[in-house]
Amino acid sequence: MILQSCSALGADINKNGCYLMAILFLAGQKIGRSFECEDILRLRDESISKGYIRKNCYVLKPDGIFELAGLRTQYTNQHERPGRKALPNEIEILYFRWGEYGHFVAGASGVAAYDPLGASNSVKHGTLRSKRIFKVV
Repeated sequence: MILQSCSALGADINKNGCYLMAILFLAGQKIGRSFECEDILRLRDESISKGYIRKNCYVLKPDGIFELAGLRTQYTNQHERPGRKALPNEIEILYFRWGEYGHFVAGASGVAAYDPLGASNSVKHGTLRSKRIFKVV
């Protein structure tokens, strides 16, 4: 999958698109599809128009983004503790913190399966603070 730092994605995704990119990676994994720049930009724009994310890529309704990408999910709607294990029918997004920097990655059993920045310092040097867990429905 493309990294959020790809210049074709634009400044908002480059700076703040890690949660969006993690969602699209997990959706793509489950439906057997890889999203290209054009797909990502279209999904971002559609998510903004539907109120699923803000223009700066702040995610408001992750289930809506998953559904636009082709995967139906149900968010637990809480920041789960780092030790919470995802069940077989669940997927996870991990939130790492390193100093003042926070960063979301797609997880698999509590480890980064896809880092939207490639190899971010937040994952390398930071701490896993919480998880966002989604049941695949």
